[in-house]
Amino acid sequence: MNFLAIHSSAWIAIIIATIAAFILGTLYKVALVAKQRRRILQLEDEMLSNHKQILDLEKKISETTTERATGQQTLKPIITDREVKAS
Repeated sequence: MNFLAIHSSAWIAIIIATIAAFILGTLYKVALVAKQRRRILQLEDEMLSNHKQILDLEKKISETTTERATGQQTLKPIITDREVKAS
């Protein structure tokens, strides 16, 4: 009888340890996936910002090329938006 009690308590301890390890592993994986998703969103935002800058530069090139082709020049402000935001 005593042997059965020791044997069953060992199995119970193994089962509890297995369940705890599974829960901890799952929580770790969930946290890792959430961190990776945040990083992906951050990189996507950075890419969108870079694409916006590229499009702005291409627009300026196009406007300059058009001005030179037509011989027209537009008056540009002396103080740019970036200078105003910086001060």
